Amino acid sequence: SGHHSTAMLGAVIQGIANDVEAGETFSDALRKHPRIYSDLFVSMIRAGEASGNLDGVLMQLAEYLESMEELKRRIRSAMTYPVVAFSMIILIAAGLIIFVVPQFQKIFGQFGRQLPTPTMILIHISDILRTWYSWPIIIGVIVGIVMFLRVYGSTKNGRYNLDALKLRMPVFGGLLRKVSISRVTRTLSTLTKSGVAILQALEIVERTAG
Repeated sequence: SGHHSTAMLGAVIQGIANDVEAGETFSDALRKHPRIYSDLFVSMIRAGEASGNLDGVLMQLAEYLESMEELKRRIRSAMTYPVVAFSMIILIAAGLIIFVVPQFQKIFGQFGRQLPTPTMILIHISDILRTWYSWPIIIGVIVGIVMFLRVYGSTKNGRYNLDALKLRMPVFGGLLRKVSISRVTRTLSTLTKSGVAILQALEIVERTAG
């Protein structure tokens, strides 16, 4: 996969070189490959061409891309502990419900009294999880929810509502907000430093904010 993507990038660079040799500007040649070179990239290159500071702009782009990769690495590192801890909590809770609750159920059964509603709910959940045919249904429901969220998230309103929900989440919401603000300000800083007009820079930042 890595070799294939490297070969593809090599072919793209060769195509850009051919376009520039044919008389196109470097920024116009890059614009033909939006999957690799974003709006931000092309706009900065165009500003560098206009100001005659293309080498400086390319250095700024390199620093910006490296800083964004470093930010992603830090986020992944920061998220590892809470994700692992949350997964462990779910596994422990499932283990208790499946294996420990039935033991208590036997003890409670000897009392011969009506159990409180929360206890009865827990016992019913335990019974469901211990029957083999309930697992395909549970997995199907989870897959269905994931698919629904993906389809809903691909619509304009759905994406807006899901993003609003993400920002309101405890712990993760604050982190996501800070990451988004950091990405926006870094991008805006890099664009304005390279000579892109502030209104155009804000339009680009809007599209790259995520």
